[in-house]
Amino acid sequence: PDKLSVSNAGKISANGGHVLMTVRAAQSVADSVINNSGMVEANTVRNENGTTGLDAGDGEANVSGTLTASGADKGQTGGSVSVTGQAVAVADNTKIDASGSAGGGTIAIGGNLHGAGPTPNAQTTTVGKATLSADATDDGNGGTIAVWSDQSTQFAGSASARGAGKGNGGTVETSGSDLQVADSATVDTSAPKGLTGDWLLDPSNIF
Repeated sequence: PDKLSVSNAGKISANGGHVLMTVRAAQSVADSVINNSGMVEANTVRNENGTTGLDAGDGEANVSGTLTASGADKGQTGGSVSVTGQAVAVADNTKIDASGSAGGGTIAIGGNLHGAGPTPNAQTTTVGKATLSADATDDGNGGTIAVWSDQSTQFAGSASARGAGKGNGGTVETSGSDLQVADSATVDTSAPKGLTGDWLLDPSNIF
Protein backbone atom coordinates (compact mmCIF):
# COMPACT_ATOMS: atom_id res chain seq x y z
CA PRO A 1 0.00 0.00 0.00
CA ASP A 2 0.98 3.62 -0.53
CA LYS A 3 -0.53 4.81 2.72
CA LEU A 4 -1.50 3.52 6.16
CA SER A 5 -4.10 5.35 8.23
CA VAL A 6 -5.96 4.97 11.52
CA SER A 7 -9.01 7.15 12.18
CA ASN A 8 -11.40 7.56 15.10
CA ALA A 9 -14.53 9.68 14.90
CA GLY A 10 -16.41 7.92 17.69
CA LYS A 11 -15.64 7.14 21.32
CA ILE A 12 -12.89 4.88 22.67
CA SER A 13 -12.98 4.28 26.43
CA ALA A 14 -10.62 2.30 28.66
CA ASN A 15 -10.93 3.97 32.05
CA GLY A 16 -8.19 2.84 34.40
CA GLY A 17 -6.37 1.30 31.45
CA HIS A 18 -4.48 2.21 28.32
CA VAL A 19 -5.49 3.36 24.85
CA LEU A 20 -2.91 3.35 22.06
CA MET A 21 -3.71 4.35 18.51
CA THR A 22 -0.66 3.66 16.40
CA VAL A 23 0.38 3.38 12.78
CA ARG A 24 4.01 2.74 11.96
CA ALA A 25 4.83 2.53 8.28
CA ALA A 26 6.82 -0.29 6.76
CA GLN A 27 9.53 0.57 4.23
CA SER A 28 7.15 -0.10 1.34
CA VAL A 29 4.62 2.44 2.63
CA ALA A 30 4.99 6.03 1.51
CA ASP A 31 3.34 7.64 4.53
CA SER A 32 1.16 7.02 7.56
CA VAL A 33 -1.51 9.14 9.24
CA ILE A 34 -3.50 9.08 12.47
CA ASN A 35 -6.68 11.16 12.50
CA ASN A 36 -8.70 11.57 15.69
CA SER A 37 -11.83 13.69 15.63
CA GLY A 38 -13.74 11.76 18.31
CA MET A 39 -13.25 11.09 22.01
CA VAL A 40 -10.53 8.92 23.51
CA GLU A 41 -10.62 8.48 27.29
CA ALA A 42 -8.58 6.53 29.81
CA ASN A 43 -9.51 8.21 33.04
CA THR A 44 -8.29 7.23 36.51
CA VAL A 45 -10.30 4.47 38.21
CA ARG A 46 -9.64 3.31 41.79
CA ASN A 47 -6.32 5.19 41.70
CA GLU A 48 -5.21 3.35 38.58
CA ASN A 49 -4.04 6.08 36.18
CA GLY A 50 -4.97 5.71 32.56
CA THR A 51 -2.85 6.53 29.53
CA THR A 52 -3.94 7.77 26.12
CA GLY A 53 -1.45 7.67 23.27
CA LEU A 54 -1.50 8.49 19.56
CA ASP A 55 1.67 7.35 17.82
CA ALA A 56 2.06 8.06 14.10
CA GLY A 57 5.66 6.87 13.91
CA ASP A 58 7.32 8.61 10.97
CA GLY A 59 3.97 9.94 9.75
CA GLU A 60 1.37 12.55 10.72
CA ALA A 61 -0.79 12.75 13.84
CA ASN A 62 -3.82 15.01 13.40
CA VAL A 63 -5.87 15.59 16.53
CA SER A 64 -9.23 17.20 17.11
CA GLY A 65 -12.04 16.19 19.44
CA THR A 66 -11.18 15.17 23.00
CA LEU A 67 -8.38 13.18 24.65
CA THR A 68 -8.66 12.60 28.40
CA ALA A 69 -6.76 10.82 31.15
CA SER A 70 -8.20 12.69 34.11
CA GLY A 71 -8.90 11.76 37.73
CA ALA A 72 -12.01 13.54 38.92
CA ASP A 73 -12.69 11.78 42.23
CA LYS A 74 -11.14 12.78 45.56
CA GLY A 75 -7.59 11.54 45.94
CA GLN A 76 -7.13 10.72 42.25
CA THR A 77 -4.37 12.13 40.07
CA GLY A 78 -4.35 12.69 36.35
CA GLY A 79 -2.86 10.14 33.99
CA SER A 80 -0.92 10.77 30.79
CA VAL A 81 -1.71 11.79 27.22
CA SER A 82 0.85 11.69 24.42
CA VAL A 83 0.67 12.53 20.73
CA THR A 84 3.72 11.68 18.62
CA GLY A 85 4.73 11.56 14.98
CA GLN A 86 7.07 13.31 12.57
CA ALA A 87 4.38 15.98 12.13
CA VAL A 88 1.89 16.64 14.94
CA ALA A 89 -1.10 18.96 14.53
CA VAL A 90 -3.65 19.74 17.26
CA ALA A 91 -6.62 21.58 15.82
CA ASP A 92 -8.62 24.51 17.16
CA ASN A 93 -11.19 23.60 19.86
CA THR A 94 -9.45 20.33 20.74
CA LYS A 95 -9.57 19.44 24.45
CA ILE A 96 -6.77 17.43 26.05
CA ASP A 97 -7.22 16.83 29.77
CA ALA A 98 -4.94 15.11 32.29
CA SER A 99 -6.19 16.95 35.36
CA GLY A 100 -6.73 15.27 38.70
CA SER A 101 -8.26 16.03 42.08
CA ALA A 102 -4.99 15.37 43.96
CA GLY A 103 -2.57 16.36 41.21
CA GLY A 104 -2.21 16.99 37.51
CA GLY A 105 -0.86 14.39 35.13
CA THR A 106 1.27 14.63 32.02
CA ILE A 107 0.58 15.82 28.47
CA ALA A 108 3.29 15.35 25.83
CA ILE A 109 2.62 16.81 22.38
CA GLY A 110 5.46 16.10 19.97
CA GLY A 111 7.85 15.03 22.74
CA ASN A 112 8.64 15.22 26.44
CA LEU A 113 10.15 18.12 28.37
CA HIS A 114 13.39 19.25 26.70
CA GLY A 115 12.79 16.62 24.02
CA ALA A 116 14.31 14.10 26.43
CA GLY A 117 13.31 10.58 27.39
CA PRO A 118 11.98 7.70 25.30
CA THR A 119 9.10 9.57 23.65
CA PRO A 120 9.90 10.14 19.93
CA ASN A 121 10.32 13.79 18.98
CA ALA A 122 8.30 15.44 16.25
CA GLN A 123 10.01 17.49 13.57
CA THR A 124 7.08 19.93 13.42
CA THR A 125 4.37 20.53 16.03
CA THR A 126 1.39 22.85 15.65
CA VAL A 127 -1.14 23.51 18.39
CA GLY A 128 -4.07 25.69 17.38
CA LYS A 129 -6.60 27.30 19.71
CA ALA A 130 -6.86 24.12 21.74
CA THR A 131 -7.16 23.61 25.51
CA LEU A 132 -4.51 21.55 27.31
CA SER A 133 -5.14 20.96 31.03
CA ALA A 134 -3.04 19.18 33.64
CA ASP A 135 -4.43 20.90 36.72
CA ALA A 136 -4.85 19.82 40.29
CA THR A 137 -8.49 20.53 41.00
CA ASP A 138 -8.82 19.92 44.77
CA ASP A 139 -5.49 19.81 46.62
CA GLY A 140 -2.21 18.98 44.91
CA ASN A 141 0.48 20.03 42.48
CA GLY A 142 -0.07 20.98 38.88
CA GLY A 143 1.14 18.54 36.28
CA THR A 144 3.40 18.77 33.25
CA ILE A 145 2.63 19.86 29.70
CA ALA A 146 5.22 19.67 26.93
CA VAL A 147 4.72 20.99 23.40
CA TRP A 148 7.91 20.11 21.54
CA SER A 149 9.49 19.66 18.13
CA ASP A 150 13.06 19.40 16.96
CA GLN A 151 12.45 21.95 14.19
CA SER A 152 9.31 24.13 14.08
CA THR A 153 6.78 24.58 16.90
CA GLN A 154 3.70 26.79 16.66
CA PHE A 155 1.54 27.33 19.75
CA ALA A 156 -1.73 29.26 19.80
CA GLY A 157 -3.60 27.39 22.51
CA SER A 158 -4.30 27.48 26.22
CA ALA A 159 -2.15 25.38 28.57
CA SER A 160 -2.82 25.14 32.30
CA ALA A 161 -0.98 23.21 35.01
CA ARG A 162 -2.44 24.89 38.06
CA GLY A 163 -1.91 23.85 41.64
CA ALA A 164 -4.79 23.61 44.10
CA GLY A 165 -5.10 23.83 47.87
CA LYS A 166 -1.57 23.97 49.27
CA GLY A 167 -0.08 22.49 46.11
CA ASN A 168 2.36 24.16 43.74
CA GLY A 169 1.93 25.04 40.09
CA GLY A 170 3.29 22.67 37.48
CA THR A 171 5.44 23.02 34.38
CA VAL A 172 4.56 24.00 30.81
CA GLU A 173 7.10 23.93 28.00
CA THR A 174 6.62 25.22 24.47
CA SER A 175 9.88 24.73 22.60
CA GLY A 176 11.42 24.03 19.22
CA SER A 177 14.34 25.20 17.17
CA ASP A 178 11.97 27.75 15.62
CA LEU A 179 9.14 28.75 17.98
CA GLN A 180 6.09 30.82 17.13
CA VAL A 181 3.78 31.80 20.01
CA ALA A 182 0.53 33.39 18.85
CA ASP A 183 -1.18 36.31 20.53
CA SER A 184 -4.01 33.93 21.46
CA ALA A 185 -1.69 31.68 23.51
CA THR A 186 -2.15 31.55 27.29
CA VAL A 187 -0.26 29.61 29.96
CA ASP A 188 -1.32 29.29 33.62
CA THR A 189 0.83 27.59 36.27
CA SER A 190 -0.60 29.50 39.21
CA ALA A 191 -1.25 28.13 42.70
CA PRO A 192 -3.47 29.94 45.24
CA LYS A 193 -1.43 28.92 48.32
CA GLY A 194 1.67 27.33 46.82
CA LEU A 195 4.49 28.30 44.50
CA THR A 196 3.77 29.40 40.96
CA GLY A 197 5.12 26.94 38.40
CA ASP A 198 7.15 27.50 35.25
CA TRP A 199 6.63 28.25 31.56
CA LEU A 200 9.73 27.23 29.67
CA LEU A 201 10.47 28.56 26.19
CA ASP A 202 13.75 27.28 24.76
CA PRO A 203 14.04 28.08 21.04
CA SER A 204 16.91 29.01 18.78
CA ASN A 205 14.57 31.53 17.12
CA ILE A 206 11.29 32.94 18.42
CA PHE A 207 8.66 34.71 16.34
